[in-house]
Amino acid sequence: MPQGGKLFLISSSEELEDLKSKLDGWSATERYTDGDFAIDLLEDVSELEIASVVSLQLLGVYSYDYVMRNTHRGKIVYTPITQDCPFHLGITDGKLWLLVLAKKDIANRVAVKIGEICNIDVRTSSIYSREMNHYLKINDKTKVVLFSDMDIPGVEKSALYGSELVQTSLFKEFVGSGIPKWVVTEDSLKGYTVGLGGDGSVVIFNTVGNIDYVSYVEDEILPLVFRTVKLPEQQVL
Repeated sequence: MPQGGKLFLISSSEELEDLKSKLDGWSATERYTDGDFAIDLLEDVSELEIASVVSLQLLGVYSYDYVMRNTHRGKIVYTPITQDCPFHLGITDGKLWLLVLAKKDIANRVAVKIGEICNIDVRTSSIYSREMNHYLKINDKTKVVLFSDMDIPGVEKSALYGSELVQTSLFKEFVGSGIPKWVVTEDSLKGYTVGLGGDGSVVIFNTVGNIDYVSYVEDEILPLVFRTVKLPEQQVL
């Protein structure tokens, strides 16, 4: 199964122990009602621990309940569901970052909530085009590149597909005309097939465990963000 997540940056000098104390034991309940059906929906943070991955990190799980409404034989059936979202808070080169292991929209929700609980400023990360191009050059078995902000009249977005895109003249032309926003390539060292977005979204399409995924993001993707992003310029979630 693919493993995905999204990387965020935090403009704060908080220590991991202080963040752990703010998150520890946090929970909230909201009453859900629909006609005669009612249930308390819980959201909480659990499984907190400070452990060494690549660096020392605060690991935890943010969970929230929601209700799905389905129809069965003409009757509405309510199904409570719990969504569990592992997260990692780390400090690298003196900078605090957050990685949420979930789809983009869910990861955004979790990042906002962690920011509220800890009273910290969580911001979406960015990978500038020159760093995306650098990533493609060192991992040249590229399969997909989605370009945006094209300066070709009448073309706003375009995509290239193939097994050796980086070596083609068409790729060089598109790099000069637009910004790579999403790429799928094979990592030259690990052999992973990786999807990387300019907004810090990372998907490894191979079967990998959470720790291997987090290690890859910290080793390979976090440096791209740190080289290109200044926190005050980033969009607040």
